[in-house]
Amino acid sequence: MALIGVLLLQACGPSATPGPSTNGPAAGATEDGLVLWLAVDQAAVPPGGELRFHAQVRNTASNPVLWWGGDCRLEGAITVAAGDGEEPSDGLDWTGDAGALKVRLLAGSGRPGSPRTVAASANDTTCRVDRGFNALRPQDAIDIDTTWSASDLIGAPLAPGSYRVIATFPRVRSNIVADPALIDLTRDLATVATVVEIQVGPVAGSRVSAADAVDIALGTPAFARWIGAHPAPTWSGTSLRWVDGTWHVEIRTTTGASANLNVDGGSGTITVLQLGR
Repeated sequence: MALIGVLLLQACGPSATPGPSTNGPAAGATEDGLVLWLAVDQAAVPPGGELRFHAQVRNTASNPVLWWGGDCRLEGAITVAAGDGEEPSDGLDWTGDAGALKVRLLAGSGRPGSPRTVAASANDTTCRVDRGFNALRPQDAIDIDTTWSASDLIGAPLAPGSYRVIATFPRVRSNIVADPALIDLTRDLATVATVVEIQVGPVAGSRVSAADAVDIALGTPAFARWIGAHPAPTWSGTSLRWVDGTWHVEIRTTTGASANLNVDGGSGTITVLQLGR
């Protein structure tokens, strides 16, 4: 019986192995005949270095497997999270505008960035471009390759430690009827997931963290006075960037005044570039 409103995905060809081959760690999970594999090209990477991930989902059951999503590249199917106990230190506590500035500057700091899909096995023209229900036919598979930089959301190298690479596939529960019109997304989806542990680092020497860099800047008397003269309601933009081993702090105001400071990522030495009035 045909599936109404569902796109059938066809793999580019059969796979000779149950999952992607790799020289690094790999893991897999199977639920109701749906096999999800995740492989990493190496078990460790230096902070700021690059890894490649290969994920494959294959239907070994005798019936099509419904899944929810759009685009065979499966954007968002692979994520990276800090391991248990690996959250970066927040450093010092600040009150008032100094505390508000620290929260704004550290948004995204220490949080692993997202992998970027570079290749998918299925031809994009066979996949729906909008989000909706698809069906993976028996013995068909989807393969995706992604690259990931061991950097956080503001572009700084991640702190050394353990991280988890997580692959997920949002399938519809096998006991659900095939008519998508009757499927409840909040009730009927059952995500298949598998996890591979990786290590970031170690690195030679020490590195000033983002929180420490902000603490150094806030502890600088001239900058503290500037913040006092230019309170938070006047800020039109704030940023913390990692550029060539240096933390760059910037504040722009609605009055046209701006502050720019550099904190050396190795020594912690601060350089005040501008404290405009």
